[in-house]
Amino acid sequence: MLEKAIHRTAQKKTEAAPEQTSRVKMALLIFAYFIKIGSFTFGSGWSILAQMEQEFVDKRRWLTKQELLELVAVGKSLPGIMITNITMLFGYQMAGVLGGVLAVLGIALPAVVAGIGAYALSYCNDAIFEKAADALYDCYAAIDDSKADSASKSLAAAVACYELGAQ
Repeated sequence: MLEKAIHRTAQKKTEAAPEQTSRVKMALLIFAYFIKIGSFTFGSGWSILAQMEQEFVDKRRWLTKQELLELVAVGKSLPGIMITNITMLFGYQMAGVLGGVLAVLGIALPAVVAGIGAYALSYCNDAIFEKAADALYDCYAAIDDSKADSASKSLAAAVACYELGAQ
């Protein structure tokens, strides 16, 4: 009798193992997608949400638009940052607790790395940091016509943007 119970328990564990492995793979895949979204999406949480819709609803078909809207409604009602709430709920729905944690890490990691990099760069070499900051301001001025007061300044901004990209 005891042997049968042990055999049944062992059989249940081996049946659950592939499901657990697929959840881990899904969580890692979600992590990778959110690193991509967090790295290449600029703007507020709404622009990230548009990227999520494009990636997970239209392209991958992991969610329907209605399901995404429900995640948005719940995510907005929770305290904290809306987009991290939504990514956590999405990750949890797709891959459990690990998926939720990795989704939030994936969306936040690019900004954290960029912030730490900028902070470290400011202490490593002030001249390079100042040149990069000036070039970024010139790029912004070229985009924002109210800041660019002449065509020559716009040309200088374009050259500065090119130089920044070349470094």
